[in-house]
Amino acid sequence: MKRFRLGLQPNLLVGVVLALATAVFFYPVFRGEVLFFGDNLSLKLPNAIYAAVRLREGVLPLWNPYLFAGIPFLADISTAVFYPFSLFFLVLDPFWALTVVTIMSVFLAGVSFFLFVKELGMSRIAAFSSAMTFMFSATILHYTSYLPLLSSSIWLPFTFLAFYKAIARGSTLWSVVAAFSLALQIFGGHPQPVLYTLVLLFSYWLFFSKVRSWNRLKPVLLLFGLAFGVTAVVVLPALELARLSTRSSMDFVTATGDSLHPVLLLRLFLPNLFDQPQVGMTWGPAWRHVADNTGYLGILTFVILFLSAKRIFLRRETPKRRLFLFFLGAACTSLILALGRYTPIYQILFTLIPFFRVFRGPAEALLPFSLSMAVCGGIAFDEVKKRGLSFVAARRLLIMAGFMWAVGIVFFLVGRFGFGLFWRPFSTFHTFERDQVIVGTVSANMVLASLLFGLSIIVLFRKKYWFFVGLVFLDLLFFNSRYVFTMPRQLVRIESEPGRQLQNVLAPSERFLSYQDSVPFSGLGNYWENMAIGPPFAATFYTPEERRSYRELNRRLSDLALNWNMVYGLPTPNGYASFVLSAYAKYLRGDKISSLRLNEVGLQEVEAEKLNQLSVAYFLSEQGIVRSSQLLPRSRVVDHSGESAGEAEILVNQPERVVVAVEADRQGVLVLADSVYPGWEVFVDGQRVEMGKYQGTFRSVPVLSGVHAVEYVFRPRLVYLGALISGFTIVICLLLVWKEKRIRSRVSQFYADRG
Repeated sequence: MKRFRLGLQPNLLVGVVLALATAVFFYPVFRGEVLFFGDNLSLKLPNAIYAAVRLREGVLPLWNPYLFAGIPFLADISTAVFYPFSLFFLVLDPFWALTVVTIMSVFLAGVSFFLFVKELGMSRIAAFSSAMTFMFSATILHYTSYLPLLSSSIWLPFTFLAFYKAIARGSTLWSVVAAFSLALQIFGGHPQPVLYTLVLLFSYWLFFSKVRSWNRLKPVLLLFGLAFGVTAVVVLPALELARLSTRSSMDFVTATGDSLHPVLLLRLFLPNLFDQPQVGMTWGPAWRHVADNTGYLGILTFVILFLSAKRIFLRRETPKRRLFLFFLGAACTSLILALGRYTPIYQILFTLIPFFRVFRGPAEALLPFSLSMAVCGGIAFDEVKKRGLSFVAARRLLIMAGFMWAVGIVFFLVGRFGFGLFWRPFSTFHTFERDQVIVGTVSANMVLASLLFGLSIIVLFRKKYWFFVGLVFLDLLFFNSRYVFTMPRQLVRIESEPGRQLQNVLAPSERFLSYQDSVPFSGLGNYWENMAIGPPFAATFYTPEERRSYRELNRRLSDLALNWNMVYGLPTPNGYASFVLSAYAKYLRGDKISSLRLNEVGLQEVEAEKLNQLSVAYFLSEQGIVRSSQLLPRSRVVDHSGESAGEAEILVNQPERVVVAVEADRQGVLVLADSVYPGWEVFVDGQRVEMGKYQGTFRSVPVLSGVHAVEYVFRPRLVYLGALISGFTIVICLLLVWKEKRIRSRVSQFYADRG
């Protein structure tokens, strides 16, 4: 027991220090501020609030009737209904739940990475340094603006750790652990990190498995089979939704819209070269990018690699050398993928591999790049510790750092005090005010980076390795804290007076449309742009007064910006979601569907008649709530010519169940202006009948003359089938663990009897 405690204490100390480092990065939280930026506020929080409300009612949220004309909710993997950390949204204020889960996730990313590289054979200090490099990388901190992406990414190191142990030990138990870790990535809410995890693990298996026997293949099959079996309850519905959404028809230009421009690779060394949200700067290939991922891992990661790479390459074949070569190759490959449309490789993959036709944003490949480079940095750190740093090499590097520092200082002083004298003659070709901010920001970046560079050489030469780790932390804190956006919780208000008014006047058969769903606003995207880009690069309403009050943000939330109508249970024909049904988008936009953004339909150019067909009864405008006089009811009876053929009234209006009372004057069709989707069943007077499509997207059912009760029920078969598969797979996992435990017990007993 004493030996166990002595072995555990250093790792516990590492965990405590990582927790303290995380607290420093998110220090505004301790003064009552919460995270809110980007898709967290636009997408994650409304979904989480809706899911929490339904779950508190004891109902699994299968359908969302409040966006578009209805869309699957559980099938949208980004809702993360089954992710364990989603429970925080049931018991905490949604903003605090988001903040707590995000901070926990960053911390867990560091802990799991530390355990992973320790298992690879790194020293504790090298593992600690590389863990900080990963958890505070630009990639991980950039993902704090969208929780599903972060949740699916943080388990990558632990999945790799468990898979590594499964292969090394031939252990079924660790294969099951790896499968459950991968399942957490899937439940987390974003499939792209899962794809990169699978590719990385399979590549590792191919690289290190010399013999392709069953015992070597078993961990791979167990990982893939068990993980997708456990998550079948969300994977099967998600695949169906992806097939029926606009993502299934995504072209190459759309898929590669967020490709990493080759020039932006310079930000791996100077992260503030092209943009800096804190000063509102953006220029060059980063023009109008909103706090995007620089991929920055710290200048000291590249310093340590520069010092050790040659030695590692020239060394005879060793396990660490093979690990270094594998992860360096993975990093280079990931970086090429992140370039997207700027290389022919991504187009080949887009053409040949179906999964690449569903995802957009090649720059997300910076996740495996960050993990791989952090591993390489840890191996290089151990090499420097082992070999040391010669006086000659240290002197040369210090001269280089001093030169960089001097150049940075000169430009900084010129930009601060004599910029007009040097730059005014070129003002015909440049914008003086912008150039002054650019020169000042970039030169400050150079000064700080060169200072860290020089100090790192000194501490490495003197073998003060814990001081080097401290410099690594400061490097990442200075340059990557730009991604942590917080605001005082008391300043954000979810309450909406227009929302309450609409709750009182909106009938079950009606929808509303907020003016924020049209030009010049598009949800909250315009707000984030104003936060990250300011004068002299663009005019902004994110002034010091706005930072003190957040009046404009609260106004947009009060006016029910995209998705925040869900909080009040108010249906709208628009929305912002991970998936939009192709049939619905085609109905609204016709032949313009190819130019749509994948996660919204945009109602600026939609014909008024189509809004009437969607039963838009009220418009929320700057003048207040305006009633439409031309809408058609959400449920109506029409004949073959489209004329009214009776009356229809919605008696029960629940997300997964709608009951309509029909009084038909003659034979006709009952139209319900909600989206048709697999799983919706319709019963007329208790008898199930075939559901049709009206105008290609709405639900319809034939009715005879007379009085009828029509019931629509959502019973998604793939959810139920997936639940059965998930339950069955969990039982299999338990049996596999029990079997391995039993075998180990017998083996131990055998040797005990012989001894």
